[in-house]
Amino acid sequence: MVHPLDEGCRLLEFDGYRDDGWAWALAAAGLAVDAGAPLLLSSGGTVPTDTFAAASTPCGQGPTVEVVVVGDTGVVPDSVVAELD
Repeated sequence: MVHPLDEGCRLLEFDGYRDDGWAWALAAAGLAVDAGAPLLLSSGGTVPTDTFAAASTPCGQGPTVEVVVVGDTGVVPDSVVAELD
């Protein structure tokens, strides 16, 4: 179980453009609800502008933004993780 943060917010990121992207989103949906976290999309090796903006904007009660990547480097490349970090 992933609990909401006391300060800031948590975001879950997955590659929604893969053929099996729906399965990763489905697997993350319960975690997203428990954490009060939205699911954000990446696309292959790129981060869409809206996803990057959400991941780099302070939210909630503090400046902390924690991005939880759903999948390993075969699903979400290191380049995407680095861009969101």
